[in-house]
Amino acid sequence: MTEGARTGGRDALPIRPRAPTADEADRLANACDTPTEQLIVWTLLDTGLRVGELCDLDTKDVLWQQRQLRVRGKGGPYGKKSKVRVVPMSRRVRALLEHHFALREEFPVRKRRAQGLVKEVANRAGLTRDVTPHVLRHTFAATALQKGISLATVQKILGHDRLQTTAIYLNFTDTHIQEEFERKWSRRGCLLMPGQLFSDAERRRLGGFPAQVSHEDLVTYYTLTRSDRAKVNQYPDDAGRLGFALQLGTLRYLGFCPDDLGAAPGEVVRFLAEQLKVPPEGLSAYGRRAQTRTDHFLAVQGHLGYRKAGPEERERLARWLLDRALEHDRPLLLWQLACEKLAADKLVRPGVTVLERMVVAARRGAGRETMKRLAAVLDGPGRAPGPPAHP
Repeated sequence: MTEGARTGGRDALPIRPRAPTADEADRLANACDTPTEQLIVWTLLDTGLRVGELCDLDTKDVLWQQRQLRVRGKGGPYGKKSKVRVVPMSRRVRALLEHHFALREEFPVRKRRAQGLVKEVANRAGLTRDVTPHVLRHTFAATALQKGISLATVQKILGHDRLQTTAIYLNFTDTHIQEEFERKWSRRGCLLMPGQLFSDAERRRLGGFPAQVSHEDLVTYYTLTRSDRAKVNQYPDDAGRLGFALQLGTLRYLGFCPDDLGAAPGEVVRFLAEQLKVPPEGLSAYGRRAQTRTDHFLAVQGHLGYRKAGPEERERLARWLLDRALEHDRPLLLWQLACEKLAADKLVRPGVTVLERMVVAARRGAGRETMKRLAAVLDGPGRAPGPPAHP
């Protein structure tokens, strides 16, 4: 029976070919003897291209600056191979293509020869299971899903019209299930409560100063401009000027200002003190009245054009995060994207717990949306969802 055939009734999913394990994929990649074998096997493993799409590549299809391939795939409104999509390039694939297309404008082999070379490499690697270019496409998809790339993103990379087609890659092994449970259910031996992403230690780290600041960041974010100095010099005492400057540079650097200014890295305090010609020890006398720090931070926000996120801004951020969560499932990446979005919009980053809950809500919303899309194609009312697609 061919892969893609239906079994067990009209609504059964296509048979999924047994993809090589991660260890077998590494053995396959390491068994390549020639640049052409590497070009074929590594590109198939890292992109999920169909073998015909791979062999049709030429120099015009490589978007070097975007690190993407422009692929003409199956289907489309104007007949065969009229559907165009973009596929990300890994570093090793980019290096291989850069070397090859520096010498030639077309791919080195055609489809039948590429299929034969994959078989030869698999034999050399000692793999006993059947290995074809299409099996390597399944390997890419399964690996991407196991690494946390969302189902919707994998669907776009593979060029599937229907989410049902991509869903056949979801049957992880018991080992993958156990590893994901242990990785996501608890963190460093501490059980995380519902609605949490981070342990208490991680939350303290994200809400404070970093242990050290690189020289490049020090110069970029803590160098006082002429307008900065004019604002800072409005305050008569050394401690006030130094504390104000510290809050100013930190808002630029972190997008918020930690409560404990005394925990600021020494190199930051010294760098600002040298510019202001004040003793760095003076910071210890700053902000003895909490209201002073609050008033200064409001002035810093006004000077830099920042504002506190209100209900409307948070609602917009929640919608934006949901869209990102449909593309990326990794919580720390979503956290970083949210911080970058807030900084770009000149919004002060809310507290760790507030932003953490927003990321959790976005991931849950993305999960519900994914299940809803799957249900629409997998749970049709007693009828087959159409002819089987060819993944």
